[in-house]
Amino acid sequence: VGPGRPDELRGLVATDLLPKGFDPATQNRPTPENLALADPWLAQARAATGGEEVYRRLGGFAAKATVTSEQGLVSEDAVEWSPDGALRRTRTVLGQTVATALAAGGGRAVETMDGAEKTLSPRQATLLRREWLRHPQMLLAAHQRGERRFRPIAQRKAGDREFYIVEDVGDEFDRLRVHIDTESRLIRVVESWEQLEDQTLVHIREEWSDYRPVDGLRVPHRRRTTWNDGQLVSETQFSEWRLLDRQRR
Repeated sequence: VGPGRPDELRGLVATDLLPKGFDPATQNRPTPENLALADPWLAQARAATGGEEVYRRLGGFAAKATVTSEQGLVSEDAVEWSPDGALRRTRTVLGQTVATALAAGGGRAVETMDGAEKTLSPRQATLLRREWLRHPQMLLAAHQRGERRFRPIAQRKAGDREFYIVEDVGDEFDRLRVHIDTESRLIRVVESWEQLEDQTLVHIREEWSDYRPVDGLRVPHRRRTTWNDGQLVSETQFSEWRLLDRQRR
């Protein structure tokens, strides 16, 4: 930065930006040993919410929820989700009902309102799928199946709670991080970066709470979603949540 070094100055020593042979590896680098540090925390989170056997049965869920935005807009949602990417959602807002259907494996994606059907763009479909891929129970089940791996990032306090934070090492999400309560072993926060259809990059933080027993699991029934530190805020309150058994699908 700035002009070159004056030749007449004495005593100056030129240095490289990084010393030769420097290896910028940290404890967060996704090595096999590093990944193994995060695995017990995910296993403990499963144990705290039902155990390994019920997660082996978990083949998605069906739920009903009320979603309220900070501006007061309210929608009633009925959702059926499968980890293979199949989604059926019926959303009623301001007296109108919109039905969304996404086929498994990234297939056909359509929205229907007042009898008119519209094909969703690949980006719109991806964002809808990722909303439910980020659900705490879906993340824990995917980790159990070996479809998702995590590395440790940090351990820090927030208020009266301490969290162990792990980050997904796959290339599907951009910095998907899971905050596990070190005392209860419950997932309290899931955060990631998402690219919208107009290429805008947003930070999404989902705070999960109100864990209740459902079909052998403990499932959060409240989600507070924040975009870009408060740009958009909404709250989802689940009135129903039902496990879909893999063996019966």
